[in-house]
Amino acid sequence: MPAPLECIFATNQTFSSDITPFYRYTEMLKRFEDALNSGDVYVTAWRQMIRAFRGLDPVLQIIQVNETMNRRPYVPEIRDYWAQPGEFLQHGGDCEDFCIAKYLALRDLGFDEAAMRIVIVTDLQKQIPHAILAVKRSEGGEVVLDNQSYSVRRAADMHRYAPIYSINRLGWWYHGNMLTS
Repeated sequence: MPAPLECIFATNQTFSSDITPFYRYTEMLKRFEDALNSGDVYVTAWRQMIRAFRGLDPVLQIIQVNETMNRRPYVPEIRDYWAQPGEFLQHGGDCEDFCIAKYLALRDLGFDEAAMRIVIVTDLQKQIPHAILAVKRSEGGEVVLDNQSYSVRRAADMHRYAPIYSINRLGWWYHGNMLTS
């Protein structure tokens, strides 16, 4: 089991390596792999954007990925669909689509998947579900990439969100917090 990220995930968490129940996520990963292998023009353009960040310090890569993806248009979700990065580049997306594009961009830049998670949270101010990306930096500490902020923020400073579950390609973690009405 990958080591848990620390700050934002200080809640009790239960790990499972079986991500098959998360079919929106697994289907998106499959569509992304298919698009990579087929030379999809939008995935190719997305990868070109990411290549510009190679060779930068990892902290700068995180900042550049967050700012670049956050320039895409926010499109409220009509149906619960998780877009792969090419679709996101073409159409924009909602919060989980921003997270997916950032997660896969950082993975493409060489970040360890065990150090990143897409986190479904409850926004405690708005009382709605939201998605963010948490990344453990090699120099210590976690940061949060959020489509609602151009700034990358330290996870330890994030008190607005309560994690429900988090996921990456290695597995998923249940954090025990549910959205309450």
